[in-house]
Amino acid sequence: MRKTIFLFSLFLTLNTQAQQYFERQWTQVEAFEQEGKTKSANEIVTAIYKKAKRKQNSNQLIKALLYQSKYALVLQEDAELNVVKNLEKEIAEANFPTNVILQSILADFKWQYLNQHRWQIYKRTKTTEVVNSDFRTWDLNRLITNIHENFKASIAQAKKLQQIPIENYNYILIKGESTQNLRPTLYDFLTHRALTFFNTSESRITKPKERFYIDKTDYFNPTKSFVNLKLQANDSILSQLEVLKTYQKLEAFHLQNNNIDALTDVYLARLQFVKRNTTLKNAQEMYILSLKNSFQKLKNGKSYALIKATYAKAIFENATKDKNPENRKKALQICNKIIADYPKGEATTIAQNLKNNILRETLSIQNEQYISADVSKVLVKYNNINKLYFRIYPITNQHNFNQYNYSERNQKIKDFFNTQKFTHTFEVKLPQKGDYFQHSTEVVIPKLNIGKYIILASTNENFDINE
Repeated sequence: MRKTIFLFSLFLTLNTQAQQYFERQWTQVEAFEQEGKTKSANEIVTAIYKKAKRKQNSNQLIKALLYQSKYALVLQEDAELNVVKNLEKEIAEANFPTNVILQSILADFKWQYLNQHRWQIYKRTKTTEVVNSDFRTWDLNRLITNIHENFKASIAQAKKLQQIPIENYNYILIKGESTQNLRPTLYDFLTHRALTFFNTSESRITKPKERFYIDKTDYFNPTKSFVNLKLQANDSILSQLEVLKTYQKLEAFHLQNNNIDALTDVYLARLQFVKRNTTLKNAQEMYILSLKNSFQKLKNGKSYALIKATYAKAIFENATKDKNPENRKKALQICNKIIADYPKGEATTIAQNLKNNILRETLSIQNEQYISADVSKVLVKYNNINKLYFRIYPITNQHNFNQYNYSERNQKIKDFFNTQKFTHTFEVKLPQKGDYFQHSTEVVIPKLNIGKYIILASTNENFDINE
């Protein structure tokens, strides 16, 4: 027993010493970067890379390769090609899961290259001279297909990736606030990276003969029924079918593990994808129905609040004066309940932003350039405003704020209203319906002498121009 404890302690000591070595080296790298000594920083990173590879330290190896790629773009000619070739070599030599992480990095690097050189690549044709080993010469279809294949390869070993906690790679990850529970495994992390690309319309630029369409209401189903759908079509891998299958695998994984927070995150992302890409005319209604069915089954908790806040936002946006106008009031009630019951978290952020939007005051005034001196009106469009205060200022015929640039004009307007005297002031109560829609009404202007005037309207009787 003592021998076992001794060996285990020795292992921890060696591991700590190795980690301290790497930390000292990275500190020096950062110092050289701050001094602008890229070449010197790269030399240390090369030493880190060699030791990490010898020790089979996945975290350090990946970090070193990322830094080497960054420095290559500064120090080398044909840098993009060299980076890709180097990553491909490392993928071929690396063990799992280092190889699939690098596969994802390779795919993302090529995607960034496409984004930076889109204009030139889009002009190419398949007849353009191609060097098979040089991705920079490929036409758009070939490059998109290759990126897709790289991302797909990075998540192909799903079962093995699902067994690896994401905490194992915290050292090289930039973690978002309170997001680790949403990406608990390496599978989650790599799959969401792939979905970022799969979700783009550009990833489906190749059109197959028998194209898959999101044309069934079943694709809006809550998770338990969605994961049992048979998704089949004679379509290429670069299709919306492939995206749905990827979401289906993720949802099934988290449903099996009963990870409600991660499951909810994927479910909401899938719903957004389906709503955005479906050919169904009742997409918004199906979206709302799915959200309603989902939060009713949960009844409480953070995921319940998140889905219900998303539901509130959806019914608010879908409500019109003619169809479900009561849903704007309902959305506000839901927001108030979420804010009261769940004071922190993403659900509260959504609810608070929606509440602010529902209660936001809006105002616009329209009038003819020339109006009668006896009886005239202005059209007022408003939302969430009970009363308006008016002042009328006489001006000369030569007065024109538009002669100034933007910054000068704002100051001139403030100076005018702070110094000039008004000739008329009055207030008007605006008709209220309490439905949180914009309404309009005509306001009668007092009788004026012939001349030129500016009408100032305010929701504050003090007319604080500086606010």
